[in-house]
Amino acid sequence: MSEIAQYILSVIVIPAAVAGVLAVVVVLVVALWARRTGGARMALLEGGLAFALMAAFALSFTRELGWNAILRQLFALENDDAPFERWHRLGLAALGAAVAGWVLTAARAAAVRGLEGWLTVVAVLLAALWAAFFVRFPAMDAGWQVAQGALVAASALGYAVCARGAALWVAWGVFGVLAMLSGLGGFASLSVMCGAASLGAFVIAVVVATLGGRARHDRRAPVVSAGGAVALALGTLTALAATCGFAYAQDDFPKWAWFVAALLPFGGYAFAPKADRAPSTGASTFWRFLGAAILALGLLASVGLALRPDAADAGDDGADLMEMYG
Repeated sequence: MSEIAQYILSVIVIPAAVAGVLAVVVVLVVALWARRTGGARMALLEGGLAFALMAAFALSFTRELGWNAILRQLFALENDDAPFERWHRLGLAALGAAVAGWVLTAARAAAVRGLEGWLTVVAVLLAALWAAFFVRFPAMDAGWQVAQGALVAASALGYAVCARGAALWVAWGVFGVLAMLSGLGGFASLSVMCGAASLGAFVIAVVVATLGGRARHDRRAPVVSAGGAVALALGTLTALAATCGFAYAQDDFPKWAWFVAALLPFGGYAFAPKADRAPSTGASTFWRFLGAAILALGLLASVGLALRPDAADAGDDGADLMEMYG
């Protein structure tokens, strides 16, 4: 096996496979837990899947940079002479989102019926405040920090309200776009981590589609509604990965693309009427994913056009070379 293949296996495939195994365990445990109410089962399912999603990114991060890259964000390590880099807080953010997802899961499972949505709103607002004040990337002043927190809240809203039952499939596309943008922007490490998150979301979505019906209380309802831990975790990591790419991308890269990428889940609203009238859960998921996918393809096409060399500039360069070398 070549070194490139070993690297891809280590930092992308293995983390995604671990996330898939975790998803299988969660779905089967929830399916067997038949004595509790449907709401409690749904909360547990969302918490477990959110944990699996964050595990894919965090494991890719640690296989790329080591656990010390996360630990030095919290305290000084003995005999550690590696440089402190602000973007390494992404690994800590993934772990934090995984823990926060379980906390929200417990709160939603124990809450009085009707309060679950408000608990998610409070959790997302706390995550937005944490992102605004704690996660700092280079060249981001107070205004950009506030925008970063707002982007966390907006992305979570997109997953919860627009993507809904298609949130896992939409996350597959969103992190795939972030991986491509990171590669084009010269940020290879972020590219592979987003690639692991994208593949992990795909594997988890397949697991849920094939096994999730066993854990569903209402056969007509989506397996995962993304109204709790999934929206919180995905919104937080999506927005922070986007603002990290924005802070570190090359100067000639279209910076607006990062913010559009974080808002791609809102594309799920494009065919909302068709999704709401769909005769099955699968058809509804397809329509919501299709809207986000079309928006993602439009974004990538726009970035490609923005990065294409200008024909006049290319001609001038050619003329200069001809003049130089005769």
